[in-house]
Amino acid sequence: MKISYNLIKEFLPKLSKTPEEVAAELSIKLAETESVKKFGDDYILEIENKALTHRPDCFSHWGIAREVAAYYSLGIGAAPILGVAPILGVTPILDIEIQTSSCFRYTGGILEVNVTDSPDWLQLFLKSMGLRPINNVVDITNYVMLKFGQPLHAFNACKLKVPAKGWSASGGKNEKLKIKTLSEPLAKKDIESMVNGQWSNVNVIVRQAREGEEIITIDGKNRQLNPTTMVIADAEKPVAIAGIMGGKETEVNDITELIVLESANFEMYSIRKTSSKLGLRTDASTRFEKNQDPNLAVVGFNESVKLLQEYAGAKLTSEVVDVYPQPREEKAIVLNPERVGTFLGINLPDARGKEYLESLGLKVETSTETTHTHDETRTKVRHYKQGKAFNWEVTIPTFRADLNIEEDLLEEIARLYGYNRIIGTLPVRDLTTPRLNQRVIVRRQAKSVLTALGFDEVYSYSFTNEVIAQKAELDASNYLRLKNPLSSEHVLLRQSLIPGLLEKAQENLKRINEFKLFECGRHIIPKARGELPDEPEHLGLLIARNAGFQERYIELKGAVEYLLRKLGVESILFELTDKIPYLTENIQAAITAKNSKIGQIGLVSDKVLQNFGIVDTQVSVAVLNFEEIIKLCESRSEYLPVSPHPEIKQDISVIVNKNDNLGNLLRAIKEEGGKFLQEVKIFDIFTDDYNLGVDKKSVSLHLTFQSSLSSLSHKEVSKLVERTVKMLETKLGVKARR
Repeated sequence: MKISYNLIKEFLPKLSKTPEEVAAELSIKLAETESVKKFGDDYILEIENKALTHRPDCFSHWGIAREVAAYYSLGIGAAPILGVAPILGVTPILDIEIQTSSCFRYTGGILEVNVTDSPDWLQLFLKSMGLRPINNVVDITNYVMLKFGQPLHAFNACKLKVPAKGWSASGGKNEKLKIKTLSEPLAKKDIESMVNGQWSNVNVIVRQAREGEEIITIDGKNRQLNPTTMVIADAEKPVAIAGIMGGKETEVNDITELIVLESANFEMYSIRKTSSKLGLRTDASTRFEKNQDPNLAVVGFNESVKLLQEYAGAKLTSEVVDVYPQPREEKAIVLNPERVGTFLGINLPDARGKEYLESLGLKVETSTETTHTHDETRTKVRHYKQGKAFNWEVTIPTFRADLNIEEDLLEEIARLYGYNRIIGTLPVRDLTTPRLNQRVIVRRQAKSVLTALGFDEVYSYSFTNEVIAQKAELDASNYLRLKNPLSSEHVLLRQSLIPGLLEKAQENLKRINEFKLFECGRHIIPKARGELPDEPEHLGLLIARNAGFQERYIELKGAVEYLLRKLGVESILFELTDKIPYLTENIQAAITAKNSKIGQIGLVSDKVLQNFGIVDTQVSVAVLNFEEIIKLCESRSEYLPVSPHPEIKQDISVIVNKNDNLGNLLRAIKEEGGKFLQEVKIFDIFTDDYNLGVDKKSVSLHLTFQSSLSSLSHKEVSKLVERTVKMLETKLGVKARR
């Protein structure tokens, strides 16, 4: 948007700042001024107007001058509403009818003009603004638009179709009424007869276009119209697209002697939609689509008439008609001055804040009311805030429709104070170290360990169905059922991660033969009716590989042990069980730690594998209760110095029943070994039906002893071993091999 420094100076004679200084201030407090260029004896400021879409008042020299006056405390009065020269005749011959709610105001009058070239100063000004001079009438309407922001349009009245005398704009059934078409310019005698009341009223109608109507606009293009387009029409057809562009037929030219001058205001959304739909953007539409002030219509009309009288010899031949169905009223916002400091973070005297607001054309009065009210049905909208003993009741002029709430006024104060002057300070906050989320830490560590072991993480839905549960030999009768399932395959809330892991395994086996998977997810366990379900988090692991079942089970068992130890879980035991339906009998175990059950592990049964379409592959799975693991994790690892004394290792072999739980054997040895026993490790399991018996097996173990205080003797260690063996024979009924 181009702004003339000289025209700003006309509004502000006391302005002493250079164009560059004004441009710098505008950039800080309003919008970026991209350049300042000399044009003749003037300077043109190029302002980036994309930041001003909410400020229609700034799309004019008058609005920018008001801003500059506020920056430098110069003071500027209200927009001039000038009187016009006496009317030629006394008979009103202009009839304006608004038939659409999208037209807020329409001011017009008929003038007799002498169309010639514009004076040099006006042509030079328009060129500096990037506009092409046409003639004195059109140029004056463009000049007033740039000066005050009010778009205007001049129709060639001689080209309008007017009704015969006695015709009413609202319609009538008098069959003798005819439309007189003025296809040729009016002669002088015709104008005089019009003034003397011998002709009927010139009719201007603001309405929505009818289906199938069209118009050739000033740019020579034929525009197809529809009922969403607002038009200015005469007694027969559209003569302009309202708020956007006039029609070619009623364009003012060199032989025009009589014009209808329009100064109107239209609803912004209607103009924006029409402009976008027709692909037609003009200076007028740019202003109207931003909610222009309706009260500018009279200002623009009077200023144009004044200039037309001076430079086009204009004479009014009708009364000025101003149709304004619902006048826009001023509104009021109550501002608590205390918030200037609390909201903006600046120490500003109340008098200075009041001065800032008044310099923008806002009226500020002191109010002692502190009642909370917000009555939107009244013309004045009041927002009362409790605080100081007094508030400011700020009256908002109609040209500042962007100001609606208390924070808008605070922003205006900050703008004039200068954003660059507000010192950035950090808020006072408690710098206490936040509590660590143990769940997040343990989950993240578990994923890291499993990834290092070669596992890949998968995600599956928390939804399942009866068929999938039955494939995994699970009872789905107590599963929670969704009222609005995504599909027939997702009707239940899962209570196990295993079915989802087996589905992923079945899909992956189509492409690769061996893999390791894990998933973190929740089991949804129903509670009593009316209560929310429990959602304990679990960790599921799966290994699929073409190998013997023993290898798969042992590999997964080792991964689980390694994971739990890395998480700080001690005293891990695997106890054989036969209660898990989807696992192979005698190759399944419950996992415990410190007498708490934390999971289960085993080899998936052949039947379940067949149900999921998995063949020629052994699959082992484990499920760990993450809730229990978090409770057992040691958040801190204790450092123990390396003992300078040597270890002593002794081996023992015992004969046990084939079905005995070796976890109980290990636990008993650790309890009996005392503080010097550092490690117990099984290194061999041997079966021999002939020498040991059909239901017996031999288990060999490494026992490692060490003291941090002194070197142990073999004699001391041997006594500990003998004591341990006797305990095993007595309590567990095992037989030592000697």
